[in-house]
Amino acid sequence: MLKELAQSRTRLTGTMLVEFLSPNVPRMLKASGFDYFIVDCEHGYFNYESVAHMIAVSKGIGLPVIVRIPDTTRTTILKYMDMGASGLLVPMVSDPLVLQQTVEHAKYRPLGKRGVALNRVHAEYIVPDPQAYMRRANQETIILGQIETMRGLERLDDIFPVTGVDGMILGPNDLMEDMPVADQAAADLLDQAMKAITAAASRHNKLSGIISSDMGLLQRGMDYGMQLMSWSSDVRMLMTEASSGVMRIQGMKMS
Repeated sequence: MLKELAQSRTRLTGTMLVEFLSPNVPRMLKASGFDYFIVDCEHGYFNYESVAHMIAVSKGIGLPVIVRIPDTTRTTILKYMDMGASGLLVPMVSDPLVLQQTVEHAKYRPLGKRGVALNRVHAEYIVPDPQAYMRRANQETIILGQIETMRGLERLDDIFPVTGVDGMILGPNDLMEDMPVADQAAADLLDQAMKAITAAASRHNKLSGIISSDMGLLQRGMDYGMQLMSWSSDVRMLMTEASSGVMRIQGMKMS
């Protein structure tokens, strides 16, 4: 579903869940107008059950959910895929091998070697034609890598072509930390990174995007041609609105 949306629209707006555990959060995000969301299982402390609950609700309301995975082991990837995740985001990509391993575990043959267990929620429990289902699952599952290091930036033309991978997402915070320069020089280099990623995505006919709370960065990403925009997070949105409300109340005059 997310891949179809990306092909039909120039921009998709998402956000990231980093702490909120309620299975109703996807409903709130859908009502707010988001096109997709990312569950952060790299930094976040979500367990398998809480992620499964959110994915189940998301599937019911037609809101795609991507899981940012903590590792690329078969066990980790298979569990998230069998829960029904729309796709996976692989952090800290600097080598095509890590993406090849992800595709191997996330997609069925001939693209990968995903374990076949079809009497599960991801297949709606009833699969009259297993081969047709597995072909469709391979087509619909979206695999994204996250560029967060200078090494990854240097190897874009090795990373993008990996078969079964749909695109790359820029992670500006870690990339800035990995840069050999600081301040304005780092900001200029980040701008060059956005241009390089979108250019590579265009060369290889794949998607690109960015994760940031900085509206200026998101705007530049869109100007360069990025399609997947992930803005803010559950925690940041709550705290921003809470801080704004507290400030307004404290500024009120007593009658």
